[in-house]
Amino acid sequence: TYCWSIIDWISLSDKPLYRRIQINTLKQTYEFVIIGSGVAGLSAANTLTKNKRDVLIIDKGNNPGGRLSTRNHPLFSFDHGAQFFTTKDSEFNDLVQKGAKNKEIAIFDHPQKGPVYVGNPVFKSFISTLVSPFNIVQNALVTKIKKEVGKSTRGWCISIENSKPIHANNVILTMPAPQTHAILPEFLTELRQTSLKAEYQPCIAILAGIQLSHDSALILNKNRSTFKPILLEKRNISWSIGK
Repeated sequence: TYCWSIIDWISLSDKPLYRRIQINTLKQTYEFVIIGSGVAGLSAANTLTKNKRDVLIIDKGNNPGGRLSTRNHPLFSFDHGAQFFTTKDSEFNDLVQKGAKNKEIAIFDHPQKGPVYVGNPVFKSFISTLVSPFNIVQNALVTKIKKEVGKSTRGWCISIENSKPIHANNVILTMPAPQTHAILPEFLTELRQTSLKAEYQPCIAILAGIQLSHDSALILNKNRSTFKPILLEKRNISWSIGK
């Protein structure tokens, strides 16, 4: 269980989150289609794009980012997935260090995990920079993928809810296991069985905002040169971070 408490000193960047593509303007066929615009999907797109491959990302959510996405409220903005992350992959670490240099990412000294990375103030700006080179379609629910067979066809047909299908030579699935299982074709027996083995623990997430008066916010800003997340551990709340 976790909770972000984000007060009204937060102001997000006004730059567009990503280059939004209308689904009715898509090409008929792509070399690679990645389903899922979370960190795994964006990492795959980054590698493929650097190697000059033709890539399209499709995701059913309103905005990219997956577990690092930001939810906006008229008064507040919340990171409603992971509150922090660490890096092991050198290529992804380079992107994170660039984000830290651009002040999109901040470093937080976790008492158990050591240095971890948090959004500054939320992950929206970091994700915005990460996705800027890519072609992404959001609000597009993939309902089925089908292997195409025939002399004049190659690859996969991807069915999208309330839209015409698109085609891809290669498909990369980066969604959570239950969503992956739902669209896998029957002949991929082993992969379908593997996707059923993933286990998830239930979690209740609370997004709480505290609205301050303008004068109180000015006093708070004056007294705090930096805004550091607060780690709490109490009873059945294993950890939470407030900004």
